[in-house]
Amino acid sequence: MRTTVKRLFFLFLFVPITLFAQIDIKGTVTEQSTSIPLPGVNVLIKGTATGTVTDFDGNYQIEATKGDVIVFSYVGYQPKEIIYNGQATLNVQMDEDAAQLDEIVIIGYGVQKKSKILGSAVRVNGDDLKDNPVSSIDAALQGKAAGVQVIQGSGLAGSSNVVRVRGISSISAGGDPLYVVDGIPITQDYFLQGDSNGQNNNPLASLNQNDIESIEVLKDAAAAGIYGSRGANGVILIKTKRGKEGLKFSYTGIVTVSEPTYTPKILDNKQLLQVYQEAWENDGNIGLSPLPRNISWEDALNTNTDWVDLVTKTGISNRHSFSVNYGTEKLKTYFNVSYDDTESFIKNDEYKRLSGRFNLDYQILKNLKIGLNSSITKGIYDKVNINDTWRNAQSFTLPFYSPYLANGDLDNSFGNPLIELQYRDRRSEEMRSINSIAIDYQPIENLYLRGTGSLDYMDFRDFYWQSLEVGRISGTPAEEQNTFASANPFFVINYNTNFTASYLWDMDDKNSFNFLLGTEYQRSERLLYRFGNPEGHINSPVPLYESDAPDYTRESTGKTSTILLPHILVVSAILITML
Repeated sequence: MRTTVKRLFFLFLFVPITLFAQIDIKGTVTEQSTSIPLPGVNVLIKGTATGTVTDFDGNYQIEATKGDVIVFSYVGYQPKEIIYNGQATLNVQMDEDAAQLDEIVIIGYGVQKKSKILGSAVRVNGDDLKDNPVSSIDAALQGKAAGVQVIQGSGLAGSSNVVRVRGISSISAGGDPLYVVDGIPITQDYFLQGDSNGQNNNPLASLNQNDIESIEVLKDAAAAGIYGSRGANGVILIKTKRGKEGLKFSYTGIVTVSEPTYTPKILDNKQLLQVYQEAWENDGNIGLSPLPRNISWEDALNTNTDWVDLVTKTGISNRHSFSVNYGTEKLKTYFNVSYDDTESFIKNDEYKRLSGRFNLDYQILKNLKIGLNSSITKGIYDKVNINDTWRNAQSFTLPFYSPYLANGDLDNSFGNPLIELQYRDRRSEEMRSINSIAIDYQPIENLYLRGTGSLDYMDFRDFYWQSLEVGRISGTPAEEQNTFASANPFFVINYNTNFTASYLWDMDDKNSFNFLLGTEYQRSERLLYRFGNPEGHINSPVPLYESDAPDYTRESTGKTSTILLPHILVVSAILITML
């Protein structure tokens, strides 16, 4: 009887482990009709951020759990979903999507059939992005686009990531791709506020993932070359959702938690004291080893501070999105409002965003259509200096240091990270609106005329405040103790207009031509402000963004403009398929 009970116990203990174990899967993806391996196929575990792409020979490798749904997707082929049943090898064959291959899509300024761009563009559908618990769509691209590398940034809320298309193309110049939203090359200056310790401006933070219809990554020179030097590092075309026929309401709500992926294993006070003592005796000394900052052994034995724990937390984030789709045969509209509240693993670091979008399409005639895009976003980024918190907690502190003096003040004789958390306030506020109008006209078959006008407006304000407590605990004379309050507002206006005419000509099954003629004008203006006093700051008991903050005067430092003069685009592309 006892033997039977033991066997049942170990059986019930083993079964859950087996069911939820991660299995390393290998396989090859090929074309159904020809059995030719397909490179660059996106392989994704549905509902997660786990994904990979097939190599040049169509091979892939991924970890999955029995019961997971594995999604295989590739431009020009029908997506395939397979429920994983635990096998070590999973080979997949994909069928061509003839309707999708004949679809006309926008590539650069012109249009092209999808069947002609399989090697030059990678498409990621919005449904593959919306369920990822990230605050910026650049992070959601990770593992979903062949040839696109996404490297996690600082990990702070609202921070940007490093995106590289085809790797690093320059040593000294920037390597970021050009972002184009609904045909608008948006403002994407990561250093609008200077080098900000991992908190540089994120040009995609104002975009709501639930608004994204698709993302096209133009990788090779033929696809991205139309943008000139701006597309030298690749082009990422972001298309927002458009209205469809019918009435549909949709709500999405997600709650996530975030923790540091790695925390250093640091010695506690007794372990570190033992190391100090051994080193002291190994040098031929006797007695107790002297300790940094003349700390006594009694105090060191009674103090065991976990500095990493003092500056980190479990961040709780939530995202809510509500959209309305309404459309008739001629008029189609899409409206969305969303709210995001993202907390990082560092205390006091939080990004909040409230955004709204309205898109409209009206078919005036059978061959004439007008489209409107309008979005407005308010983002508030309460942040900390990661160097004065996370770095100081690991590099300038010891477990037998106490954050407080005997009188209860914070100890400011070393890099105490609590000074940043308690006595400094950093905030960035961004109001951004991206608007455009486009008119599409097709006078004859295969001839497409398109005119667009757009406005990208950004109101950005960077605030900093430091309590007078910093001066007091630093020993500053009482008459010189004051607060430090500053604000750096600036405005960026980006205008863009263009007109293009594209003509597609399929000579035969092996040769096709794409002719493009167009003109474009772009102008970007930046207006900077500073405080009226020479120091650029004032003495204020509260941060300047609060309603009870004192008034302050500003004066303009001048206007800077970048103009892309009107130019003519003439392209004749010849695509030849060899036997």
